[in-house]
Amino acid sequence: MQKQQMKEAAVQYIDAHKEEYIALGRTFYHHPELAFQEDFTAQHLFDSLHALHPTQLNRVAHTGVAATFQLGQTGPHVGVIAEIDATYIPNHPDANPSTGAAHTCGHHIQTTALVGVARALTGSGIAEHLQGSVSFFGCPAEEGGVSDALFEKLHDTEGLESRSGKQEMIRLGCFDGLTALLSTHALINDEKVTEPALLSAGCNGFNRWIFHLYGKNAHAAMDPSKGINAFNGAMLAMYALKCVRESLPLDDYSYISDSLDPVEHTSGIPDHVVLRVTTKSKTPEILEEIDRKVVCAVEGAAMSLGCKLEYEKIPGYQSFIADMPLSQIYMKNCEELTHRPVPIRPHGYYSNDLGNVSKLVPTSQIVVGGCSGALHSDRFRIDNEEMLYLLPSKMMICTIIDLLS
Repeated sequence: MQKQQMKEAAVQYIDAHKEEYIALGRTFYHHPELAFQEDFTAQHLFDSLHALHPTQLNRVAHTGVAATFQLGQTGPHVGVIAEIDATYIPNHPDANPSTGAAHTCGHHIQTTALVGVARALTGSGIAEHLQGSVSFFGCPAEEGGVSDALFEKLHDTEGLESRSGKQEMIRLGCFDGLTALLSTHALINDEKVTEPALLSAGCNGFNRWIFHLYGKNAHAAMDPSKGINAFNGAMLAMYALKCVRESLPLDDYSYISDSLDPVEHTSGIPDHVVLRVTTKSKTPEILEEIDRKVVCAVEGAAMSLGCKLEYEKIPGYQSFIADMPLSQIYMKNCEELTHRPVPIRPHGYYSNDLGNVSKLVPTSQIVVGGCSGALHSDRFRIDNEEMLYLLPSKMMICTIIDLLS
């Protein structure tokens, strides 16, 4: 079977099973679950892949799923990756009333595509004409928000080391040996974005910092001179961070945000304040320099008022940069399916733990339209189920055919 014939067979298979794909997407959509609590999604994904008889199938990273299909001859090892958790948007009309979870970032679309590609691979008759292997990764906990109690429980009982599903799966070696990795994501269509699909050029990495400023108690009215106001130290630090923020080049996509924990001292000078800072930027090198400036700014503010300072860095996600040789193949297949060019969406300020994987494996992500409103909000709506649940499966299986034929 020639390559074009394989693509036609795979696409025809997906079209012939259109209602099953849409039903699967609805099932995942109506079972939103928060980080490391994706029990229904993980089991349904596991069972769906198990029915296709993969060479290997495992539960990993608590609620993660990893499956591999060996296609026969030795060849490249291509992966398809999806996030399986939902966001906490309790006022969304389709939110789970018990947990507040809602699929307002479209991760259910990714999970549907994951199963959809596996079904097309095994059900269309093309697998015997390909060489190499294909792996499928359902990854938990991309959105964050894992409670300390749950994380500590999973750390103690299962040895979990990371609050990010992909970072934990990296630690377990799930992505070792991959030569290419394909991803998709939801795209909001509106009056400005009318294309059915865009290539995601990349997004920021980030770190979190927790600064503890310690001062000295004193009566705020009778003798403030005997105290050291930790709150003033934090406010001075926040102004210094504002000055640092304004000095950052725009084309580095750098960002600094800060917040203070509530201060409850009403009649006494506060002697302890917690300042939380998030830093973001386009590359690890730029982010490291921003982190250095942030620490210097807070240290200088604390020192100027005589506050003692303790701080902790909590590494976040690394920046994602799309692999362009892989993306060109991916984009061409999408264009042939939609009969529309695939523009490149510029680098974004948002973050995703796909960046961590992209540092190890050439990775590409095409975002697909069919949604309206806004991501991560109660306005998120699905408008075109056929586009959302069929197009990602089609463009990924066609790209896999290019890579493994």
